[in-house]
Amino acid sequence: MVTAPSLLTGVVEGLLQVGGKLGIERRRLLAAARLDESELLDRDARVPIRCQLAIAEEILAARPRVNLGLILLERMQPGMLGALGYALVSSRTLRQALATFTRYQQFLTDAMSWRWRDAQTLTVEVCDELVPIGHPVEVGIGMLVVIGRTLAGVRWVPRGLSFRHAPRGDPREHEALFGIQPRFEADSNTLEIDASTLQLPITGAPFELRAPLLSFLEDQLPGHSEPELVSQLRAALRRELAHGTSKTAIARSLGMSARTLARRLEAIGTTYGSVLDDTRRALALALLGDRQLAIYEIAFLLGYGEPSTFHRAFRRWTGETPDAWRRSRA
Repeated sequence: MVTAPSLLTGVVEGLLQVGGKLGIERRRLLAAARLDESELLDRDARVPIRCQLAIAEEILAARPRVNLGLILLERMQPGMLGALGYALVSSRTLRQALATFTRYQQFLTDAMSWRWRDAQTLTVEVCDELVPIGHPVEVGIGMLVVIGRTLAGVRWVPRGLSFRHAPRGDPREHEALFGIQPRFEADSNTLEIDASTLQLPITGAPFELRAPLLSFLEDQLPGHSEPELVSQLRAALRRELAHGTSKTAIARSLGMSARTLARRLEAIGTTYGSVLDDTRRALALALLGDRQLAIYEIAFLLGYGEPSTFHRAFRRWTGETPDAWRRSRA
């Protein structure tokens, strides 16, 4: 069972890819983190923050002078944030995207806390495990800049940037990425953005998908009022879809028969098929952000026997094919 503090698997996967770019074997990094590949399949799942730290320590032991956070930021894309990333993509302006991020930040991690100090300044607080380390904070603030540039299609520059820690590598690399030299060993971790920058429109935003994406994210927030049975069913489906598990087996994992599950779902106004379809849609949007996954692999991970069945379902959800969706949001 995942215990706090934890982190979205997509970011951990990004760190593993950075390790590979630096010539460090993926198997070695997974072993250091005590992770199995199967635990990284669902980009909307979470793993303990210690896994990220163990991978980072292993990388830095082999490459001690690299700016690890900056290398990860160079690869940062909205799809790494799962459904949260696609909610950002569906925003109308950069301000709305950042407001969405702060609303659903717990979906990413509970090891950091992003807050608006005023209308143009974001601050970041981190858990005790991250205080002595620089790169997670640089990623936590820097991702808003890097992803914000991707969303707006403009290489905008922050008005101000500060970190509480001292630089770990060459500080000139920070200026090259951010466009300004951050203040290190400052009183707080902050990102300041000009009002005009916050009004930048999001290019190609699929507004029609914002509502279902936000609905999915609301389901994940602590205290969400969704019936416990539906939450348990979603969790079981997300865990077992790739194994092609049947409705009967899913019901058994919840401690009941398929008939009892159907009856209890009907009593709260939903069906097994509806929850299954909604879970598959959310996972599909997240998995398509990982461009290393082929469409047929995503179909398999969602429990479809044939890619053509997945294509039909995806067109019903979005009006597009999976390939067209991925290309238009590259």
